[in-house]
Amino acid sequence: MDKKHPVRGRKVGGDFFFCLALIIVTCFLLFISTTTIKIDENSLGPFFWPKTILIGMLACGCLKLVLHLWKWKQSDVSVQTVARPNYRALSLAVLITFGYFLGVTLVGYPIASLCFVVALSYLGGIRSVKLLLSVSVGLTLITSFLFVGVMYISLPRGVWIFYDLTNLFFSLIKF
Repeated sequence: MDKKHPVRGRKVGGDFFFCLALIIVTCFLLFISTTTIKIDENSLGPFFWPKTILIGMLACGCLKLVLHLWKWKQSDVSVQTVARPNYRALSLAVLITFGYFLGVTLVGYPIASLCFVVALSYLGGIRSVKLLLSVSVGLTLITSFLFVGVMYISLPRGVWIFYDLTNLFFSLIKF
């Protein structure tokens, strides 16, 4: 009786190579970021947040790789199915993201972020109005506070009347 190894002959999926590429690129960028000169020893410096994001990306890439390998080892060959990608949803997500970048300069960060989160969440399948509004308002408030209040990054305020609305928004949350 010929017994085959359950893993032998199976192909490694695209997730594996994506995670591997993400880890390699992140390590390369972290290596490059260590060559920067720190100007003031008492402050975080301009490279602190990019390094923090790179470390988070590295952790996510390693975690995803481990989870993918664990799932790959546990799964049965006969159970695997290939899902067809939804190109319509992908195209809409790209258009919404492009509209967000345009909207940030025209209507300002807070209004564009509110609309972006609602549109992307709705596209992702969330239909509850209360959830859409609470998540979009919460994310806009949190990111505005982090960027303006903690990191002192000036966010785009828009043009025309949107400039005044954004200033009103920032004055209401005391920025």
